[in-house]
Amino acid sequence: MQKIWQKSIDKCVYQLIAKYVGEYNYIDLVLMSSDGLREIEEQTLELCLLSVHANGMTLKYTIDQTPEICLEVVTENCKALKYVRKQTP
Repeated sequence: MQKIWQKSIDKCVYQLIAKYVGEYNYIDLVLMSSDGLREIEEQTLELCLLSVHANGMTLKYTIDQTPEICLEVVTENCKALKYVRKQTP
């Protein structure tokens, strides 16, 4: 039960941070939290690359999965391949 409450509190905190801070603080958010990227609506290429480099599984929260981002994440963590939305055969 405590983990459920903690996740709920964390999500509220992330939403507040994403709403009231600029991109420089977003960097701290994506580096400190594996799901911080999902709370950021205006994701830049640099921010997404930083996030997937720190934790490949954050690819699932990346809005615009460019080939550059997907290549970065797959070379870092092959398990994140399942989160690539548009895969070539």
